[in-house]
Amino acid sequence: MKKKEKVLFFSLFILFLIIVVFGFYSYIKIVPPHIAGYKVENGFINFTGFDFSRYGMILLEGNWKYSNKEMKNGDEYPDTITVPSHWNKKLSTGEGYAFLYLEILVDIKPDLYVYIKDAKTAYEIYINGEKVAYNGKFGKSKNESIPQRLPVFFQLPEMNRIRFVWKLCNFYEFKGGPVNTPVIGTRDALSTKLLFQDLIDILSIGILILITIYHFQLWILRSKDKEYLLFSIFSFLMFLRLFVLSCFFERLFPSLNNALFIFEIHYKAKAISITLGWIFFIYFFSKLFQDYFNKKIIYIYCLIGIFYSILILLTNARIFTSVAYQMEWLLILGCLLVIYAIIRAYLSKIEGASILLFGFTIFFGTIINDQLYNNGIIITGDLAHFGITFYMLAQSSFLAFRFSHAMDRVENLSVNLQNEVNNMTEEMRLQKTQLEIANKELRKMDDYKTELFQNISHELKTPLTLILGPLEKLRGNKQYSMKDNKYIEIIHRNARQLNTLINQILELTKIDLGKTIVEMECIDIIKYVTYIKESFELQAKEKNVQLSFSTNEKKIMVKLDKEKFHIIISNILSNAFKFVNINGEVVISIKRIKSDNYPEPGIQIDILNTGSSIPESEQEIIFNRLYQSTSSTFHKTGLGLGLALVKEYILLHNGEIHIESTQGQWTKFIIILPMEVDITERNDKNIIEKESLGIESSKPAILLVEDNDDLRFYLKDNLKLYFQVIEAIDGNDAFQKAVENKPSVIISDILMPNKNGFELLKDLQENEHTQDIPFLFITAKSSYEEKIKGLQMGAIDYINKPFQIELLYLKLLSITKNTKFQSSRIKNELENKISRVLRENRQIDKLTAYYTYNIKLNEKEVIDLLLKGNEYKEIAQMLHISENTVKKRISRVYSKCGVQNKIELMRLLMDLS
Repeated sequence: MKKKEKVLFFSLFILFLIIVVFGFYSYIKIVPPHIAGYKVENGFINFTGFDFSRYGMILLEGNWKYSNKEMKNGDEYPDTITVPSHWNKKLSTGEGYAFLYLEILVDIKPDLYVYIKDAKTAYEIYINGEKVAYNGKFGKSKNESIPQRLPVFFQLPEMNRIRFVWKLCNFYEFKGGPVNTPVIGTRDALSTKLLFQDLIDILSIGILILITIYHFQLWILRSKDKEYLLFSIFSFLMFLRLFVLSCFFERLFPSLNNALFIFEIHYKAKAISITLGWIFFIYFFSKLFQDYFNKKIIYIYCLIGIFYSILILLTNARIFTSVAYQMEWLLILGCLLVIYAIIRAYLSKIEGASILLFGFTIFFGTIINDQLYNNGIIITGDLAHFGITFYMLAQSSFLAFRFSHAMDRVENLSVNLQNEVNNMTEEMRLQKTQLEIANKELRKMDDYKTELFQNISHELKTPLTLILGPLEKLRGNKQYSMKDNKYIEIIHRNARQLNTLINQILELTKIDLGKTIVEMECIDIIKYVTYIKESFELQAKEKNVQLSFSTNEKKIMVKLDKEKFHIIISNILSNAFKFVNINGEVVISIKRIKSDNYPEPGIQIDILNTGSSIPESEQEIIFNRLYQSTSSTFHKTGLGLGLALVKEYILLHNGEIHIESTQGQWTKFIIILPMEVDITERNDKNIIEKESLGIESSKPAILLVEDNDDLRFYLKDNLKLYFQVIEAIDGNDAFQKAVENKPSVIISDILMPNKNGFELLKDLQENEHTQDIPFLFITAKSSYEEKIKGLQMGAIDYINKPFQIELLYLKLLSITKNTKFQSSRIKNELENKISRVLRENRQIDKLTAYYTYNIKLNEKEVIDLLLKGNEYKEIAQMLHISENTVKKRISRVYSKCGVQNKIELMRLLMDLS
């Protein structure tokens, strides 16, 4: 036992001694004494010469005369009964009525009174033939009597010989008879006794209420600690029991005293507070010391308690009081379980267990006392409320000790942690440099491995192309025999399969490197899936498989990358046809969804095939790269790249894919796609929606190419007030955005992943759409050779890191002004030329008239191809831009010319020509 625990234990022990001394002193002052020679014998007691002024009061206990019929004065009484006691030995059922007689011989005293606390029944009291007190309604049958439990206090007449007749009846509970001993004494002594009892009851009730509220608040603050709630409920039930035993309700509302339902409520509340209270108490302790309780025993104990509680609620007092003896044993058993658990915790040296053991032992002693008292064996009175109060003091000490110990541990831990942090900080500082170096090397090796893998795949494409090309010419050649053509067809089929595998490898590698570009456009998914489905109809016919498509929607517009979506659906359909059973079925279905699992609007595409199945254990890992099933035929014919690519493409669309399968019956792939797809950066790689950024502002547009996120943010944040800043994270990204948006200036770093600054400048110089864009290097590489190389390639200037943002701003301002002046001069020359040609020759090229509407060159190229009959996709492929960009540029030209469509534009050009 630790020092703090010893101090608390002995403090609690001293407090217990104080309570015992005070209780003993109160007992000898308030409780009637047992005085030798003054005890009822055969219904008679002689108080002649007894000094009531000295002793105050005395118990009328002993053998009273007893009869089950009313006796007249002078009759012989057939039997005697001990008071206090039950008459069950006289009446085996406890049901009936009886008459108790006592003759008292006293000196004439004017202020003698009798007090009866409780009799568990209805009764009447007669003194010398005159009715002086009653409790409830006495009757000789159940219908004639009404039970009641209230204390009675009445005065004795000033006579030497007093004949005391006590008529009792019981028809509503199992045990009948006088429970408490009548007390005779002076008014002052008995009034003091009653006042003391009420004060003790009120104090105990108040303490139990405070305990209930206190533990309930602890549970509110720490809801995960259920033991606080359990003990709060237990304390409330103990408060309810004491409130009932004290008869405060009956004394506050005397008009209800003769109501039978009040008696039933009284007994039910008293009984159920015990059964339910101990269930919560045992459960509370099982939570507090869960390692020392057998869960099965606790479960059985609680079930028995619940059974008794239900019995109390559903039956009357006569029935449930008949099993009170068993309930008392249940209570004792629960106490023994708790004591056993605390002793085990104490022997295991659990902190504070000695405090709880001491407190609960005292509590258990008071419970035993109450059981003996309620059965008329002893006369000490109810002490359980004292026991629970003392136990709560013990538990408060236990909680205080644990809190104090926890705080000490936290403080020690804090000091130790601080020292450990200081030591580890130094070690981490030394290791940081080594880790950074190792990380850079690992990154280089990983990039090299991935790039090497990609390069090898690219190299394989060249000989594969040379194989497929000649095979296409050889296929079906009549010069060869049927057998030779069959071999050629086998070679061709496997070569195409190899080509598909290489394409899949390249796509997965591009995803890993962050080079995958998602070209988004709005499509009617119903129409597009129907188109894909039609391409599989011949295969379905050849395999004798029923291919169907079901949906309740006529049209659903979704933003998708058509090429990648086509790969997703085609790949899953190919697998479905590969594993569908003969004469089986492949079903495609599409529906809108919005549920608890998918709160945002979306679509669900299901592709089901009969026959094959996928075990539940493989339904998640089947999308892993190079995975092949061992428990089914699924994936045995491939490397396991197709589904991996499908999942990556679906993730790029912010979607999900799942599998449902029934053994030997069917397999279904479920694809969930959002209606509005927002493609964002993943793993800081370049995954973008390839469409125009819509630069329509009066501010000059600059393209900022920088792979460092912090530097790129800093530059954009300082330049966005004066320029429209388009961001790119490497050379590939920058080239794409330069072609689409044609900024006024390009600012680029030299050292970047994927494509460095020199490579980017070279590609821009070779492209007719971007070769005239001014290019400015910002770099830490400031050697003379590097500058000469960049300027020779066409860069207009260098700015070395670190630099001042004002210098960069002034250079950009100068460059954009010069660019704007040159563009204005060129435009004026073109417009003058157009005017001159219009005057001289009306049969000019219709497209030159666009310049009168301030139409840009990149818009002119799109309109030119459109008027020649090309479709959006063909224009996008010819100009190397996305279809969305084509649509936006056409829309802007229509707006500038004030027309709605291609036909109106052609008419306008005819008028201008």
